[in-house]
Amino acid sequence: MFRRYRRIAWQSPLVGFVVSAGLFLLIVLPSAIGQPWRFSLGETVRSILTWGLIGVAVALTALLGGVVAIAILDRGLTHTSLFRVSWAGIGAGLAVCAGWLIVGLIESAPGWLGGYLMLGAVAGIIAAIAAAALVNRAERRAADAPLAHPLDADRPDLSVGEQSA
Repeated sequence: MFRRYRRIAWQSPLVGFVVSAGLFLLIVLPSAIGQPWRFSLGETVRSILTWGLIGVAVALTALLGGVVAIAILDRGLTHTSLFRVSWAGIGAGLAVCAGWLIVGLIESAPGWLGGYLMLGAVAGIIAAIAAAALVNRAERRAADAPLAHPLDADRPDLSVGEQSA
């Protein structure tokens, strides 16, 4: 199982950084354009790095959730690829939601728990989509790869390319 998904383990922190830093550039920075006193170049770079590191933490949480979901539900990789893709996304999304809930409970400022729950829901949906896309890519790569090890690929009738339904 770990041989199949090892690339995801390296790619997910990078994807988390890029998505989170991109969200900063799309959401926060346009409101500061035309107001030079709001963000200097140094503050902008620092904010991009801060948002990016939060994205890395969220990506690692999603990675952990996806791996746990697949390890519990399909340890031997006997189910269809669609099953693993779906449950990796669900596991990643739930892990991210739970992570933001924990942050909200630790923060414990009055009235902020709902905000953390909404942030967790949005981040969980984004993480679920990203995890499903990465696992789908890994599954397609495993289906196309030659059989180097008997546990690396599914049975031929369950590969991604041969599913009709």
